[in-house]
Amino acid sequence: MTTKLPISYLSKTSTEQERQFIKQLSSSAEKGSIVVYALELEGTLAGLIGLSASRVDSISTVQIDYLYVSSEHRGNIFEELSNTKISTYLIDLAIVLAKRISSEVGVRWLALVPDNDKLEAFYTKEFAFKPHNDRDKQRYLFLKI
Repeated sequence: MTTKLPISYLSKTSTEQERQFIKQLSSSAEKGSIVVYALELEGTLAGLIGLSASRVDSISTVQIDYLYVSSEHRGNIFEELSNTKISTYLIDLAIVLAKRISSEVGVRWLALVPDNDKLEAFYTKEFAFKPHNDRDKQRYLFLKI
């Protein structure tokens, strides 16, 4: 767990978009609005996940606000992560943490906003997330925890 993400986490091949993403994530963590979990492999940042308590319509959720996998690690399977991809490992971590939280407070859902249709298909197929459009027609995916 971390609240400050040094830009040195980014590799030399990181894009400007990735740099801005890390800066925004770091700022949100410093404000205390999210908690960030960083995954390092061989001393370099492999992935991040940012979680917060949230409400979608009247539904209390643990929300995945940010999910990031460094470009050099995307799509690869890692033996040290039980033969999974980093994105799968981080989603599984979010599920475990959400279940732990749900045992203490009235939260029964893990939610996220997919960045695109490909990711939505991945989350619904791999994890059984279900689509939900809120009152403002924002597309969310929900997973019962």
